[in-house]
Amino acid sequence: MRVIRPLRAPAGIFLILVGLYLSTYTGVAFSGDEQVSLDAAFSLYRRGTLELALFNDLRPTFPAPPSVDQPVIALDLEPLQSYLGALIAALAGALPGVGMTHALYLLNIGITALSAVMVFAWGRLWGYGLGVASGAALLYGTATFAWVHSRFFFREPLFSLLLLVCLYSLWRWRINPAPTRRRTGWLFLSLVTFGGAMLTKVTALLFLPALIAAVIPRRFGRRTLLIGAAITAMGFLILMGFALSVPGVRFRYLGKILSDLSLDQWAEAVRAWLFSPGASLWAFSPILIAALVGAWALIRARRWRQVALPLILSCCAMGGYAAFRGWYSGLGWGPRYLLPVIPFLCLWLLPVLQWASDHAPARLSLGVLIGISVAVQIVGVSVPPTLHGDTLAVLEPARYPWIEGVWELPYTPLVIGLKEGAKGPSPLMFVTTHQFGLIGLYALLIIIGLICLRRHFVPRWLIGAGALSLILGTYVVLRAAYLDPRYGADDPLLWETLTRLNTDMRPGDALLLNDSTYRNFFMNYYKRREPIYRLPDAPAETLDPAKPPQIVSDNLEAQVHPYLWTMLARIARRSERWWFVTPYSPFSPDRLRPTEHYLARHYFPIREVIRTDPLRLLLYLPVEAPAAAVPESAERYADFGAVRLWAVDLPAGDEFSAGAVVPVSLLLDVPSRTWGEPPFDYGVNLSLINREGFMVAQHAALPIGGLGRISLWRPGERHRDNHALELPFDLAPGTYVVSMSIYDWRDNSKLLVRTAQIETTEAHIARIVILPKR
Repeated sequence: MRVIRPLRAPAGIFLILVGLYLSTYTGVAFSGDEQVSLDAAFSLYRRGTLELALFNDLRPTFPAPPSVDQPVIALDLEPLQSYLGALIAALAGALPGVGMTHALYLLNIGITALSAVMVFAWGRLWGYGLGVASGAALLYGTATFAWVHSRFFFREPLFSLLLLVCLYSLWRWRINPAPTRRRTGWLFLSLVTFGGAMLTKVTALLFLPALIAAVIPRRFGRRTLLIGAAITAMGFLILMGFALSVPGVRFRYLGKILSDLSLDQWAEAVRAWLFSPGASLWAFSPILIAALVGAWALIRARRWRQVALPLILSCCAMGGYAAFRGWYSGLGWGPRYLLPVIPFLCLWLLPVLQWASDHAPARLSLGVLIGISVAVQIVGVSVPPTLHGDTLAVLEPARYPWIEGVWELPYTPLVIGLKEGAKGPSPLMFVTTHQFGLIGLYALLIIIGLICLRRHFVPRWLIGAGALSLILGTYVVLRAAYLDPRYGADDPLLWETLTRLNTDMRPGDALLLNDSTYRNFFMNYYKRREPIYRLPDAPAETLDPAKPPQIVSDNLEAQVHPYLWTMLARIARRSERWWFVTPYSPFSPDRLRPTEHYLARHYFPIREVIRTDPLRLLLYLPVEAPAAAVPESAERYADFGAVRLWAVDLPAGDEFSAGAVVPVSLLLDVPSRTWGEPPFDYGVNLSLINREGFMVAQHAALPIGGLGRISLWRPGERHRDNHALELPFDLAPGTYVVSMSIYDWRDNSKLLVRTAQIETTEAHIARIVILPKR
């Protein structure tokens, strides 16, 4: 039977860790950094841009983006994570029953497992055996906080992998002095991966000293200096090429680093990373204490470069990040910014593992340390990432994660996780969705990986079975996670809305969300290519019943976000219809609905597709309505007694094709209350009448999209009321009349037109022409 020997250890490591990481898979975003990267990935999938369409509230939306074709700002730095996410999003969009966000959260699982494989490759490169190299790789994947970060969508895991490959390639290039194609290939791979690291995190520049340390020769010569100058020049050209050739993205590497530079907290950050109980490397990865012993062993063996590389990387990371404002890593588990140095510190474990394999007392001590370190990671993957900050925030007085949570032991993440972790909901997907049968799948992957790792001869069919189990297992996990209540999958109204959108949307449409209420649902389950935007919050809206609104005003323009007009105007340039989702209805208490009011005033409501409480779906025509101004001497079009019509505008002209939408804007007011009837909220009906007198299209609603209450209008105050008539696709060519009436919605009775020559309830206010089909 044919066997595969070179692949057995890497395949075993990969399968073991993927099986383990899938068991702690969460599939939901907790951090703003994750949400921004996810948002850019979905924009790439839908429009090929890096627009922050759903999470623009996490970045300033005012002033406007520089491009007139850009409705929202874009991710302008470090986009590689989003580009990879867009590839996964395209695959998830084609697979039924797979959540978009759920799929993207597999990325770091695979990347972290590949990083462990690279640790194995480094061990083999440094001359260690299969068992020792595999042990270091598995310790990196299970006993450091790299395991915990496999469940996030942070960029640090990808950055770690690229840095590992880059330095590995440079090391291989250095130890092969003969000018061969393979040596040139290693150099090319190092340049490509360093470029990828730059596209992942701008702080890749901090690690340039480590790259130099990896390739610096023992002796310098003229040829060496020329090669170094050529490599430096090539790196500079790559950097400039990124800045000039990538459209729509500004790679402000040096400016970004210099603008964030601050030495005020440098000493505090370094002390915290080295000595604190709540932010140090050793607290969250105790196994790295043994790495210090390994470093001493390497020093005694005079393997200076193997000592220097992890040390220089650590100094670059700590010294560089400590100089930035906001050195505290935020959500996560441990010092997230130092994650890229963890695999290199694990290389110091190689001599420790080799020595422990021959000494029983050392194996016992190392086993205890490994058990403690793995237990720390189990706590990390078992608690929500927000638990630490939320717990400290409700204390009296409140504590802060970056102060007491760093230095005072009772308030550290590990202690809080041990004390409070069991009280809240589990972040693990299989627990949240009650899919406990997945445990068998996770175990199967781990068992196949162990067989590959332990056996000297691995049948080819076993490698194939492992690959097939990995692919099918991943799909099964995504299918099991699909009905995730954390995304609102238990709300039938949301599924009804999504079904309606999938049925009725067409190319050229856009989906607008009033706020963030249903954002997570559509981020995960909306797969269409038509763009989706989350509109900025209106400062006059009551977002929190316990807090007053930011602005109290009767002026509609002041009630909405100041950027809304620009954003909608730019979206209108690239779309033909808008589907607007809002959690507010006329029955929502204490809600002004200023964003909906603004849409109805400045654009044209077509129809209310879904009307429930608390979810409504409305369709708009993105044609800008005219202003309310009209000459005071203008004659009335029609007088219905309770309502007067002063002007009729057709902003799109009077010629249309069948199937088009006709915008009609009315200018209305109410007379002084002397005609004897009590004030009432009448509705406005527009009908399109053919030559035979039959109605072929209609739009009926209370004025201003249902938000204009005629009973509250002041006499003489004019109001724009916009309507949109949907024409049938089989409408015959010819001339049609637009007829208007005012009706009482209680009994559908209509008011008489007082200015008409005969008694009628219909006023003919415009004519349109339907063109023949071409």
